[in-house]
Formats: sequence, structure tokens, C-alpha cells
Amino acid sequence: MNRDLDLPPRVWAIVPAAGRSRRMGVNKLFLPWGGSTVLGTLLSTLGGGGLSGVFVVGRADDDELANAVAKAGAEFVPAAVDPPDMRTSIEIGLRRVALEQPNGSDAWLTVPADHPLGDPATVQTLCAAWSEHGTGIVMPEWNGRRGHPTLFAWPLAAEVAEIPADSGLNWLVRKHAQNLHVVETSDPSVLADLDRPDDYKTWRNRLGAEAPG
Repeated sequence: MNRDLDLPPRVWAIVPAAGRSRRMGVNKLFLPWGGSTVLGTLLSTLGGGGLSGVFVVGRADDDELANAVAKAGAEFVPAAVDPPDMRTSIEIGLRRVALEQPNGSDAWLTVPADHPLGDPATVQTLCAAWSEHGTGIVMPEWNGRRGHPTLFAWPLAAEVAEIPADSGLNWLVRKHAQNLHVVETSDPSVLADLDRPDDYKTWRNRLGAEAPG
């Protein structure tokens, strides 16, 4: 059944979470962050952002992740085979979104699971910008630097499979640069990147997150 095109556009979040945190040395998704964890902070923010659904893609045997996702009110999407890269995780997430019967006016949002986005208003602002433009891609920018989350028009989901093996979603962003809408934000957490222990310490201090006990 086709959805009424006069209804407001829907936006679903896809959170790739199948990595093994090898560069961090510990499971960074469960490192303390504020009164929660890195993952808990992100899912709380997405949950307060007015989205139509939040889908977290992870390894099928990752019970700790599945339980945390369910506790946060999001949906865990198990990968039958461990995803070799983030693009594969996103493709799995897109197949789950497709079950919601999105149309051309809808969008999907993606943000890495280790990205402790802290302000639901940032998600709301990006979705509002999407409602205004309704096409292409929407990205946040803080202090001249672009970050996450990134919103894509639903029709662009069909092009993810075209991304070269050595490239990520930035390839898609470059391809559709003429339809890229950048939104200035006052939220520095859009840039938070927690690949290594020093990144965690730097961003925890910068964003005022509670020090781990």
C-alpha cells in the first residue's frame, strides 16, 4: 500500500555497530559517557530527535549490544554474516528500512555507533532542514567542519551498492554535491570521533562528559 504523499516525510536512523573496536582496545560503545555510555548517549539523542525508527546493525552473536539497543527502545538488526565494513552494515540497515515502505519524500540518516551525539535538537534541526529541501543530502557543520549524522533522500539508498570497495558514503556525498545542504550547528558533538583512546579522552573532556569512575 502506498503511503499518502501529503503526509510529513519520515526519517529513519541506521547505526552501524558491527565493529570490534580494535584500535580502541576495549569495546568503546560501552565506555562511560555522561551518566550513560557512548552508545547509550547516542541512542538517547536519536530517540529524542523525532525519528520514525532507529535501527542498530550489529553482529548476530553480540548479545550485549542487542540488549543495550532494546533497553534504549531502538531495534537491533542482526547481520547473518559479520559485515566486513560499514557500507555493508548500512546496506543491511537499508533493507530493514525498506520494510517500512518508504517513498521518495522520505529519508534515511546514518551515524556511527561510536559517535556520542549529545543533543536531540541537532537531530530535529537536520530533519527540519530535510523537510524544507526534500531532496539530496543534509549534513551538519560546526566551526567550518562537517560531521554526523548525515541524511540521505530515500532514493539514494539504491546507489549505496555502487560505492567502490575502497570508499565510503563520502563517495555518495561527492557524487551528489550539487544537492548537498549543509546546516550550521552550535553542537560540537557532531564532530566527535572515538577511534583511539586519546580521542575518547579528548572528546570526553571537550564535551564535558562525566569522567569514568
